[in-house]
Amino acid sequence: MSASLEKFKTLIVKSSTTPLSRGELWLGTEIFHHAGLKDTLEDHIRMADRLQHSMVCLPVSHDPSDKPALGYRYFPCRDVQTAVDLYEGPVLAVVDGPFQELVNKMGLLGLMTDWISKRKEIFEAYQAESEKSLGLVSRVLDASAAAVVVADDFASDKGPFVSPSDIDALCSPFYARAVEESGKRGTPVFLHSCGNLTSLIPLIQSWHIHGFAAIQSRINDLENLYRQFDSRIMIMAGIETEMLESDSLPPKEKTRLEQILTGLGPAGDLILGSSCGLYNGEYLNRVEKIYDLADRFCDG
Repeated sequence: MSASLEKFKTLIVKSSTTPLSRGELWLGTEIFHHAGLKDTLEDHIRMADRLQHSMVCLPVSHDPSDKPALGYRYFPCRDVQTAVDLYEGPVLAVVDGPFQELVNKMGLLGLMTDWISKRKEIFEAYQAESEKSLGLVSRVLDASAAAVVVADDFASDKGPFVSPSDIDALCSPFYARAVEESGKRGTPVFLHSCGNLTSLIPLIQSWHIHGFAAIQSRINDLENLYRQFDSRIMIMAGIETEMLESDSLPPKEKTRLEQILTGLGPAGDLILGSSCGLYNGEYLNRVEKIYDLADRFCDG
């Protein structure tokens, strides 16, 4: 395990007040309203304390007003430093990667269409977005973020949107630079990507990232993924939408959760979190029940 990841893991363990570390990349505005709070920076910290999270995660942007309405807010970079000053635990910055920025602006269908017919233009547009994303990474590092999560949705449930070789040619230079820049500060880089990542794992390994955040455990075998990286990563995952949609945990989902806890929990390299974020107000009470179940299981 790298020195930067060891440092981060120490921060997480120190900040954890439960048998298993917890965290969420995205907390939706409705969750705060359901709890009688506002979607402010200070209330993000209060919500993290209420849920006994081991960290505060802030989606950040150069211009939050320019982002699509996704049910959660983006913060300006300066709020990362403010959160670091206010919160005793680690603060993670979630940055949209260049591929995700193209999807935000063009739509997935538009991007896929131009990928075929306007390949040169797409590569040029990606390069421009890469510089913006790298600038954002640098700014959150300056603001003392404990880790950077790059959000890039490369895949659907069936697999990558485009071939791994195309993703390699397009995206690898960005990830090499992002990991190098973060490494100079001793800060780990995590990847969030929706969908089935199985065929992309050899490529992602070459990026030397430090772990995964909010990936789907339903279609990605977390324990096998952990082994593929020689147990030198951390994973934030384990809770799926299906588990949050029902007041009682379906037996199949309970079994899968227990398997994840058995496989990754003892090593301390699992941070229990959802793959989807907490948007629906009803998710608040339900995720607390899931936390309680996980804690009881970890306590034996």
